[in-house]
Amino acid sequence: MGVNPEIAKEVGDWGDIGIGLGIGISGGAARASQLAKQAKTLDRLERFAAAQRQAAAESRLAKMMKPVMENGPPIKPPPQVKLPPETVSRARQAVEAAERAATQTKTLAPTARTERLTTRAEEVHSVLDSIARKQRTTAVLETSGGDIIGGGARDLTPAQRATLRPGEIAARLPGEHAEITALQEAARRGLRPRAIVTTRDFCPDCRRVLEEAGARITGPRTAVWD
Repeated sequence: MGVNPEIAKEVGDWGDIGIGLGIGISGGAARASQLAKQAKTLDRLERFAAAQRQAAAESRLAKMMKPVMENGPPIKPPPQVKLPPETVSRARQAVEAAERAATQTKTLAPTARTERLTTRAEEVHSVLDSIARKQRTTAVLETSGGDIIGGGARDLTPAQRATLRPGEIAARLPGEHAEITALQEAARRGLRPRAIVTTRDFCPDCRRVLEEAGARITGPRTAVWD
C-alpha cells in the first residue's frame, strides 16, 4: 500500500523540528556549563584580588607603624617662647653664679676636711719625744667608717694609742709608711677613704700609691678622694 505524500511530508517536517530541538537543548546545556565555570573562575579571581588588596593595606600599615613601635609616638616639640633679653641675661647670670658656688664648695670642702685632719695628726704626733717627732710620721685617714690613725715603720706608740678618741681606729702594719699603713687598714675593714693628712711630706712612693688608689693630691701632706 503506498504512503500518502502529505502525511510523509508532515512526518518529515516534525522530524526536522525534533532534531533542531535536540541540537538546541544540547548546545544550551554546554553553554550553561561554560558560563558556570567562568563564574567560578571570576569568583576565585575576585577573592584573590581582595586578599591581595588586604595584604597590601596591612603592609602599608605595618610600615607606617614601625617607627612608632621602635621609637614611640612622635613627640610634638613645645612651642618656642621668645623671652625678653633682660630675662635671658638674668638667667645666664644666675647659672654662672651657681656654677661658681658649686666650684667653690668643691674646693673648700676638701680643705675643711684636711684642716681638721691636720690638727688631729699634730695632736697625736705631739706626744712623741722630740727626736721621734722629727724622724717619724703620723697619718690620719678619714673614711666612711671613721678616722684611721697610723704611724710609720713602728706603728703608733702606746702613748699615741692612749690619745685616740672613741671611734678612731689604730692602724697596724709594721715596717710600712704611715700612709700605706692607714690605707691598708681601711681596705682590710672595707672602708672607703675620703681624705688623708700626714705630719711629713709624702714621699714619691706614697704619693704614687695614693694616686693609684684614686686620691687627688692637694698639697705636700694632704690628699682627698672626690
